[in-house]
Amino acid sequence: MVIPGHGRPFTDVAAALEVAGGRLAYLSADAGRNAAHAIKVLVKFKLLEQQRMPRDALLAWMAQSPLMQRIHARFMPAQDMAAILGRVLASLAAAGALAEESGEVYNRD
Repeated sequence: MVIPGHGRPFTDVAAALEVAGGRLAYLSADAGRNAAHAIKVLVKFKLLEQQRMPRDALLAWMAQSPLMQRIHARFMPAQDMAAILGRVLASLAAAGALAEESGEVYNRD
């Protein structure tokens, strides 16, 4: 029995490794896709820390974060940071990982 750091315990290690390998191949095949995923993960961790934030404050955090600045400059220089945040929030909301209401972004576990 494997008890992971998150997610449900499992016993089929071979299947878990196959899924993980497929995910790694998917992300490593496209550096831009991997960068977008990294931004999504960082935003989710920020929401785990804060639990809720005004959307504008989340955007300001992204714009001021040296790591976000490097990712943006290297992989998404033609994209507006607000548009990137919009796509990330939409993706996380679709996955049930957050909710947004009246300009506030709320974490969902």
